[in-house]
Amino acid sequence: MPKRALIYAWTVVAVGTAGAASSALLWQTSDANAFWICLALAALASTFKVKLPGFDSSISPAFVFQLVAAAQFTGPETVAIGMVSALVQSLWKRQSKATIVQVAFNVSTVAISSGVAFAMAHQAQANPVQHTLMLGIAGLVLLVVNTLIVSVVLCMIQATPVRSAWRSLQVWAFPYYLAGGVLASVWVLAVDRPTATLAVLAAISVYVLSVCYREVTARMQPSL
Repeated sequence: MPKRALIYAWTVVAVGTAGAASSALLWQTSDANAFWICLALAALASTFKVKLPGFDSSISPAFVFQLVAAAQFTGPETVAIGMVSALVQSLWKRQSKATIVQVAFNVSTVAISSGVAFAMAHQAQANPVQHTLMLGIAGLVLLVVNTLIVSVVLCMIQATPVRSAWRSLQVWAFPYYLAGGVLASVWVLAVDRPTATLAVLAAISVYVLSVCYREVTARMQPSL
């Protein structure tokens, strides 16, 4: 990794660590049982990875539960769910050994984007229209912040313009986030309190999402 890319990566890690530490100090639990169920579902969803064509990175439907957390849980809980899901995704069935900086960068990126997404969604009320609007904004923020941070490091490693790397990521990530945002909206509006049955249904729904998107990328890749 080029020196400037390494400096940038560790800067992101420093910012993410500061955010995580702040969340830990301000830790609050709105519903402990619901939080642990959502955390477990996010970790499980992180194993449903889809490799993005043309990139070494992958994407998972764990962000669906980050959006649910942003609407229903506290800020620290949302950040914790994002960090755990990023950690699992970074380590689960990798083709090459992950370096410390790679894992730390991935986890910090999601910590930052989860915190920003929560800031955009925490005012969501019982009004269904407002819930949907705030989840849409949170999903957009999560997508933009994640892909932008990653695009900057990619442009430093590959010597390509940031705009080019960012647009390439958006082409593949936007449809996935759009479908995941719809799922998150459905779960937030339909579920008051998670149960074992609903947790299974949620896991199945995000698994189907990942399988469908993996099929789409497989079909489209040969034509690129």
